[in-house]
Amino acid sequence: MPALIISLVLLFIAVAIGAWPVANRLTRRLKALRDGVETFGKGQLQHRVAVEGRDEVAALAASFNETAQRIEDLVTANRSLLANASHEL
Repeated sequence: MPALIISLVLLFIAVAIGAWPVANRLTRRLKALRDGVETFGKGQLQHRVAVEGRDEVAALAASFNETAQRIEDLVTANRSLLANASHEL
């Protein structure tokens, strides 16, 4: 029985050590995406996030960048329209 428990503990440690790099890379990319969204939300409309890889996180980053570009274009168009209207008045 003690040999089984020791084997299970060693297996758990081996799996945790093997999974650490994958989990660390994923959480690092998610943190970078979160930081990018917060920067954009603070008013830096030109800010974009890096798209790394070909997984769901990369797809989310690309989607954020496309949405950020559309928002920046809308704000720019709104400012231009307001400037033109105030000039005409």
